[in-house]
Amino acid sequence: LDLRRMYTPLLHGYKESALYATLQRRAFEERADVFRSFAEDPAYDKLLQKLWSMLKLAKLSPESTPSVEERLFQLQAVAKQIAIERAFGINIFSNSEGLIFEQADEFAIQRVARELYHTRFCGGADA
Repeated sequence: LDLRRMYTPLLHGYKESALYATLQRRAFEERADVFRSFAEDPAYDKLLQKLWSMLKLAKLSPESTPSVEERLFQLQAVAKQIAIERAFGINIFSNSEGLIFEQADEFAIQRVARELYHTRFCGGADA
């Protein structure tokens, strides 16, 4: 086991696999309609704007990433951050803007995050 490498085949070999990349790309193509429907829903654009104001996460910036669909792909990381903040007993996404993270926000994030996770690790129509 060579720990000098960023990823080892033992645990993360799929990250350097051309086959995995092909299968993942195919899965996202097969499920494109699911992510497009989220992107076309004005509630998700509003949620992404709110998250950008709360977190200032660069990948949520409408200026640097104008596509709503591309910004939606960051919600899996946002869902992980929610779990981390909850585990440490931190008020989720407390911010200087005075914005409040609501249960409906979390539900919407988890909905997209589950679809992303499923598609990334289970595939599209093949799963």
